[in-house]
Amino acid sequence: MKIIKHRKLRIPEPEEWSNEMRRSLRTWQTQINLNGRVPIDVGALTVYCYSAELTSILIANEFDVINLDTNRKVKIKAPEWLQSFVDGYQKGVEDFKSNHKASPDTLHGAGSSVYIENLIYLYKEAPNKLGAGWQIVKSIRLHALHHDTLKKIGYYSALTSEYLEIKNNNPKLFASPSILETKTQHLKSALAEIGFFDLPMVQILSESNKQKLVELIGLNKMPYGIAMLDYLNFLTYLDKIQGTKTKANLIVSRLFNEKAKDHTSAKHYRSSLVKPKPRYNASEYKQTVISDYQKLK
Repeated sequence: MKIIKHRKLRIPEPEEWSNEMRRSLRTWQTQINLNGRVPIDVGALTVYCYSAELTSILIANEFDVINLDTNRKVKIKAPEWLQSFVDGYQKGVEDFKSNHKASPDTLHGAGSSVYIENLIYLYKEAPNKLGAGWQIVKSIRLHALHHDTLKKIGYYSALTSEYLEIKNNNPKLFASPSILETKTQHLKSALAEIGFFDLPMVQILSESNKQKLVELIGLNKMPYGIAMLDYLNFLTYLDKIQGTKTKANLIVSRLFNEKAKDHTSAKHYRSSLVKPKPRYNASEYKQTVISDYQKLK
């Protein structure tokens, strides 16, 4: 997970936020889990934010931060920081239209596959000022406030929104065999967005073995995946950041089935780790996942 820092104004950890701010955070995280983003209306303009933490800060009337020069809490007014995000967002929309918007002939003509492949590369992998790919805005954590950083996040949020609009309006173009995401690739992207690769037991692995670990989770059956995620302490981590097991279990269910309507499959497999059930048998894999993980170290 990409972390942005600045030496002047530090953002406290969510655990230090006020009760009102933590409630706001939970609300926006639920919306992002369901819809992938949060719309923010600014006058006649609607911008989209892909981080629950950042949304909470941008729409708050005021927010406590730590002035690192004095090491004291100070209150900041959110509107000026929101404006920096909006300024960057508007620039991103303009640049996308100038540099990446395709005509119908390009989108549906002979050069379509090249255009789509390039767009996917920019969205997922191309180096930029925040990290890799425009989608970095989905996983970024802002540990400090700086107007330039908020403009960059707004900028890449706009590029992400423009990309997703094209993708959602032209699903067949993005689902062609040559560029279809594999199950493992999708799982890797989803795990990256929720901090999986920041887990200590994952961080110590080489890049090639991180990939093998994702393949083990994605290509085996769900009870194996649940057992492995539990062994890696990912489920405990997710419970903590989501606030409730219900919310965490919904995310886990959708890691294995994008169309999962609720949290029940993950809930039952997790409980079967403690008390085995005839239908849910994750406990059968507890020793297997330990052995498989040890081979990757």
